[in-house]
Amino acid sequence: MKKLLRPTLAEFWGSILVCLVSLCSAQGQGFLQKQVTFSVSREPLSGALQKIASLGGFYFSYNSRHIPGDSLVSLTVSDTPVREVLDRLVGSHVYYREEGKYIILKPRENTEKFAVAQGRILEETSGTSVDFASVYSKTTLVSTLSGDDGAFKLRIREKVLPIEITVSRIGYHDTTFQIGPTGTSPPAVYLRPKTLELAEVVVTNGSAFQRFFSRMFVSTKLRLNSINVGRFFVNFPYQLSLSPGLGTHGRMSAQVVNKVSVNLLGGYTAGVNGVEIAGGFNINNRDVKYVQIAGLFNVVNGKAKGVQIAGVHNNLIDSLSGVQIAGWSNVNRGVVRGVQLSGVINRSRESVSGVQVAGLLNSNRQNARGVQVSGLINHTKGNFNGVQLGVVNKAGTLRGLQFGVVNIADTTHGLSFGIFNFIKNSPSHLSPHYSDLAPFNLAWKTGSSHLYTILTFGIRPDPSDKLYTYGLGLGHTIPVSARWKLQSEVVLHNFYINSFEDAPTAVRFQLLPNLKIAKRISLVAGPTLTYFYQPGRLAEGGRPPVSGLNPNLRMFGTNRLWLGWSAGVNIYYGKNI
Repeated sequence: MKKLLRPTLAEFWGSILVCLVSLCSAQGQGFLQKQVTFSVSREPLSGALQKIASLGGFYFSYNSRHIPGDSLVSLTVSDTPVREVLDRLVGSHVYYREEGKYIILKPRENTEKFAVAQGRILEETSGTSVDFASVYSKTTLVSTLSGDDGAFKLRIREKVLPIEITVSRIGYHDTTFQIGPTGTSPPAVYLRPKTLELAEVVVTNGSAFQRFFSRMFVSTKLRLNSINVGRFFVNFPYQLSLSPGLGTHGRMSAQVVNKVSVNLLGGYTAGVNGVEIAGGFNINNRDVKYVQIAGLFNVVNGKAKGVQIAGVHNNLIDSLSGVQIAGWSNVNRGVVRGVQLSGVINRSRESVSGVQVAGLLNSNRQNARGVQVSGLINHTKGNFNGVQLGVVNKAGTLRGLQFGVVNIADTTHGLSFGIFNFIKNSPSHLSPHYSDLAPFNLAWKTGSSHLYTILTFGIRPDPSDKLYTYGLGLGHTIPVSARWKLQSEVVLHNFYINSFEDAPTAVRFQLLPNLKIAKRISLVAGPTLTYFYQPGRLAEGGRPPVSGLNPNLRMFGTNRLWLGWSAGVNIYYGKNI
């Protein structure tokens, strides 16, 4: 019996260890119960904790990210336990744990509890499972989708229970059920099919998904949820998100219109009524007001009013009222009222009223009013009323000005300034003619009767006195009668005589009566006034390399002025002759 009561060596050292732990624990508990007396006034919290530790003979351990040591505190206590002092200094959101000579301060963990509601979504008539149905709360915006077997699980905070849950699916009537105070839900929820399913195919946010960016960056589940819940929208003051579906509104973000939306990588919302900023992209199913900025692109399925800026691309399904700026392109399907600026392309399917500036192309399928400026092409399929400035300008009906190398229009009531002006309904024509500058000439005159451009070429083939001339000019036709017109023209001629070096030039003013002798043929002949300039010395004999009525009339040095003539035939190929 005595042998059984004798402790083993392990039991002996175990007893010693228990005693030491108990002693340390008792000592630590004593630190929180110790009474201290001190006073601080607007001192940092870290300094106040150091004073308490000195008075109590222990140390504090805490993370400065969770305990604001630089915050200022004021407190006066007398013979007060350390625990009570800490409650007054750091509040109830911090709890205390003692180990040895340390009191460890830590923030209290979130003890919020959740309930998980689960069940199955079934069709009312057949009892078959309904997959991809949206199960959501209109108040808390929590949501999920049913699986292939119709099963769903929905995690909800217990403090909001009881709560009503809505089930929506394209082609079915919406159904609601309640989750009780204990988190219980019916095991099965039945959906009644709609009689006219085709009517439900037309959804407000469908067009956005036809765009590349929406399909690329929004998951299929998010798109299905948005289509199912297409008629439900709410307004919230803000949204914060990492990417579509990972944010403050979760999978219901496409049904929320925010006043402020901040998206780190990208956002997917119903719309904006304030400011939206994204490091990558913004995708909106409805309207956007008033500022939208994205590092890459903005896609808006509704209207945009205000300022829209993207580093690469803006894509607007409906109309724009404001300013659109993109590093690469702006594409709109609706009406544009305002300013479009892009590094490469501006494109609109409907009318434009305002200013379009692009590095490469401005394109409108309907009418446009305002200013179009591009580094290469301006194109308006319908009426254009304003100014087009580009290398190539094209309009249906022009009521304004075109400045470019090539100007194209079906009909013009304005003016086209360019080297080549192709007006479909115009008196454009070719004019072979004989003149005092050269015996054989051909002029190509394109544009309208108000203003046409002249390209002319001429040759004097005499081997002993060969000469080439080429020129560019402008002309205007003055109608006199049904058969008679008067063509007033000014042409700048350049000459080639053996070489281009020191080549002479001439400015020629022409007033040419025009007599129509057939539907597409008329005769022209009339006087000309030529101002001639020869760099350096004149040819031998002091005469310019042309003939004329008075070629020796000297003005200033090598400058000459004389009267001449021109006669030829106009051959019309335009529709309006």
